[in-house]
Amino acid sequence: MQKPFNTYFGGKGSNGTYQTIINFIRPHQRFIEVFAGNATISRKMKKAQENILIDINPDVCRRLSDCLEGYKVLNQSGITFLMNDVNTNKLKTTYFLDPPYPLETRKSTKRYDYELSNEEHEHLLKIALQLKGDVLISTYPNDMYKKVLSGWYLHQYKSTTRGGQAIEWLFMNYEPQEISQLHDYSYLGGGHRQRQLYRKKMKRWLDNFSELPQLFQNQLIEELLKQRHL
Repeated sequence: MQKPFNTYFGGKGSNGTYQTIINFIRPHQRFIEVFAGNATISRKMKKAQENILIDINPDVCRRLSDCLEGYKVLNQSGITFLMNDVNTNKLKTTYFLDPPYPLETRKSTKRYDYELSNEEHEHLLKIALQLKGDVLISTYPNDMYKKVLSGWYLHQYKSTTRGGQAIEWLFMNYEPQEISQLHDYSYLGGGHRQRQLYRKKMKRWLDNFSELPQLFQNQLIEELLKQRHL
């Protein structure tokens, strides 16, 4: 799938970054990426029944519409969209919010055509607390997010940026132990080597399974389903 931009400041396209985020996303019918930018998470993850990309920048939305077929692209304020979505959402929804990093967390203060003030960041977070569904929010370490989202789970990880390694924060309104299923298992594993190992094991198991008699295959599937519901 073509990228709207070759590089995008604050994007989640570096190796290990989008995989980390996708490995926390539970099954859903509707996926909404707010402050979409390069829409890396939506592009890298299996599509949902409904996929919505929100960005206030018209140039970003034009590029997203040109590159991503089957995605609904809305050129509007992410805050306004979320305010309206709080009480109208009926499908099982996951929200991924990737707002501009707060200015005090960045070495370069002017990187986006449309920034958020501290007041807007706080407004965004208070709306996020009201959303019905799974919510994931990405940011750099900062006191405001830590305070407002104090009741949420915080996952810290390293990402690769143009300036080198950086610490990223991923807030979620649910705990990792509540994740019994993933929306997309493509990146399962804690790193590149582990993901390769999982793929090799999966291929070996599938090859062995395909060599079994059909009735035995059916019995194994039945037993696995029983174990899952125990």
